[in-house]
Amino acid sequence: MQQQVGPPNGGTPIPQAKAIAEADMLSFLGMNPSLKEGRIILLSDGQSTL
Repeated sequence: MQQQVGPPNGGTPIPQAKAIAEADMLSFLGMNPSLKEGRIILLSDGQSTL
């Protein structure tokens, strides 16, 4: 089951977004064994508020 960040409500869910991005990247790397690593670039509008 794919995780999702909740609907927009004015917050900044950095930990949740990071966890989802990491899980997606690890899944992608697992399906593509020729790729040895990946990178996540996090852009934010401010501090984590959720």
